Amino acid sequence: EIFHYIQDSRGHQNQEISRNFKINCGLPKGGGVCVALLREGFPRSFAQMFSLLQRWDAADPHELHTLQQRLTSAETAERHEAYDNHMFLARFFTEPEDKWLKHHFIQLALHSARKFKMDSGKREAEANLHMGQVYLEKGQLERAQEHYEVFYHLTMGRTWQDPSGRMHHSRSCEELQKLFTLLGQRLLQEQDYTHAIKMFNKAYQMAKECMHTLFTLTCLQTINSIQTSFFVSN
Repeated sequence: EIFHYIQDSRGHQNQEISRNFKINCGLPKGGGVCVALLREGFPRSFAQMFSLLQRWDAADPHELHTLQQRLTSAETAERHEAYDNHMFLARFFTEPEDKWLKHHFIQLALHSARKFKMDSGKREAEANLHMGQVYLEKGQLERAQEHYEVFYHLTMGRTWQDPSGRMHHSRSCEELQKLFTLLGQRLLQEQDYTHAIKMFNKAYQMAKECMHTLFTLTCLQTINSIQTSFFVSN
């Protein structure tokens, strides 16, 4: 048996007994980190670490230390630093086999941004961009569309930029243009020409809004080609 303590909202300690804790964790070192998180008074970090270790077959000490450090930092300064810490972890895991971890922390970053609105929605907009990219990687185009459209609406009328100086709203138009093009191509494969034209029209409007001449012309050419083929075949 391992005794661990979780401080309640009043600052008191509630003693709990967790049988076979390390067995459930799967990793002795990971179990030790989890116990340390509880003893140090980080129940949220513990819950996240425990959940991850149940799915994580191999984790080296550096990775565990980084997780422990950043998760506890996020919990300590939740209102101000949670988003930054979660995004750091999303960028920290770059190996293909760690993609699920990257996606996990982007989701947490979005949750943090929604919960603590301190910057007029800028971080929430950025988190939706990243979530859109996550779903695009998974091939879930409709889910990606949901997040890209939130990114688009949150950045409308704003002068927000990324570190390179690129306008967020222009980026939102470009991402939607690419997404609508993919959706239109899928509809073409399904021979749903009417809805494909509508989707390429949406792509055209996004390309026009961000003043991307090449994409605008490409969308128009695609629409004309579909209409010509559709009317000829009918």
